[in-house]
Amino acid sequence: MHPITLASIASAAAIESEAARCFRRYMNDSPISYLLQYRIAQAKQQLQNPPQNVVQICMECGFQSPSYFSKKSSAGKGSEVLIQNRQQLGQLSAG
Repeated sequence: MHPITLASIASAAAIESEAARCFRRYMNDSPISYLLQYRIAQAKQQLQNPPQNVVQICMECGFQSPSYFSKKSSAGKGSEVLIQNRQQLGQLSAG
């Protein structure tokens, strides 16, 4: 997955100087914040459906690591619990 930046969004939409303002006006959020929340939601949903690998899920959703996902998650505690539970399940099935 390629990193998505405000500049790439603006360039793709051909509205460079107005991109953030237009997005915020219609979505009530900045493009980067919206994207972060979307990635968090996707990762949380996938974490609830085993047997996918935690690291793989986080990477596929655009996070550098499970700890970065947990740190950026608005419900960090819940995310940490999901990650720990998934890691423990992986250890139990591997052992």
